Amino acid sequence: MGRAGRLREVTERGSGGAGPGSPRGGRQWIPRPPDARPGGPPPWVGVPPEARRLSLADVREACATLPEPRRLAWQVAGSRPAAVLLPLFEEGARPGSS
Repeated sequence: MGRAGRLREVTERGSGGAGPGSPRGGRQWIPRPPDARPGGPPPWVGVPPEARRLSLADVREACATLPEPRRLAWQVAGSRPAAVLLPLFEEGARPGSS
């Protein structure tokens, strides 16, 4: 079965037959190039677990050094800027303490 046939099968099958009000789940097909292989170990593999924790101050400091976003050389007509919001918190911190 070709890619279009597999995509049609997954689209028609949906999320494993779960109807409205049912939890999501079921079999999924994630397309990957035929030569896709797992990557190597993550860059933090040699960092001890206790050193892998970041505080909000660490994140703020790192973000303060980031450059301004670049505008793309090309844009699709009618497109708008977009962003990703990632809420961060320190577990057990009191409001206003970070």
